[in-house]
Formats: sequence, structure tokens, C-alpha cells
Amino acid sequence: SCCSPKPLEGYLFSDTRVLLQTRTRTPRRPPLLVWISTPPQPTHTTHTLTMAASEALIQGLAQSLGSNGDKLVQMFKGVALFKIDGKEYLLDLKNGSGKVYFDGESGGPKADVTLTMSDDVFVKLASGKLQPQMAFIQGKLKISGNIALSMKLTPVLKAAQPGAKL
Repeated sequence: SCCSPKPLEGYLFSDTRVLLQTRTRTPRRPPLLVWISTPPQPTHTTHTLTMAASEALIQGLAQSLGSNGDKLVQMFKGVALFKIDGKEYLLDLKNGSGKVYFDGESGGPKADVTLTMSDDVFVKLASGKLQPQMAFIQGKLKISGNIALSMKLTPVLKAAQPGAKL
């Protein structure tokens, strides 16, 4: 019928530190929740499959390129390589409507800027809790290549969040 609930298939990821904080007191910000409909690329650990929060956000960014790719390409006009806890994600916002090349995927263009950080720092950057300039000054973010291009990252990272409007 028209009003009956429909089951959803997909994966929900959250910023668990924020969810733990909500048990003890009122959170300062709502938890970062990421919904992706494609299966995650798991990394194997002892008897469990996990996926870094940054990978879920990168997948969300890849999905948002379908609707916002042209706008992001016009805003960024470059290729960024994210090195997050040993994994590499190439974000091409220079050609066409943009594309994300996941760790181990070949065929991408040469990066204009390379950003090296931890998973935690990437999540904070994407959620707006940490500005790229502050992360760089604090030594949490290493940048090589076109540093001026990295200053345009904030709206690009915003697009990684579910329901982001540019």
C-alpha cells in the first residue's frame, strides 16, 4: 500500500565517540551518521569486519558526485589525494563531473595536492568540527603539493555528509 513502511538495505555508520557521550550528558553536537547503500569495502581484523569512518564518508562523497559533481568540480578544480591511516583515496575534481578512486584502484590522474591524516582527523574535518587550517597548524594534517588548493576543501568535505546541500 501507499503508506506502509518499506525496508531499507544499506549500512549505517556513526561517530561512536559522540554516541558514547550522549549516554552521560547532552551532546554538544549531533552524532555524525552516514548512510550508504553500497556494500562497504571491509578491512579484516580479528574475527570481525570493520570499515573506517573515513571510508564511509569517502563513499558518501562518491555518491554525492552524481548530483553535485559539476558544482564541486567548478569549486575545487583540482585532484586531491587523501592518505588516511595507510589507505589512499584519489578525488578527481578536475575532469568531467568528478570521480573517487578508492585504495588500490588504478587509472586516476596525478594528484595536485596530497593530504595525509588519521581517520579521526578526516571525520572531524568532514563534520566541520575541525578546520583544515587548524589541523595543519596543529600538525594533524600534512599537505604536499598545491597548498592553496587545500584551502578549498571545506565545501568539498561538506559534500561527504549525508543530505549535504551545496
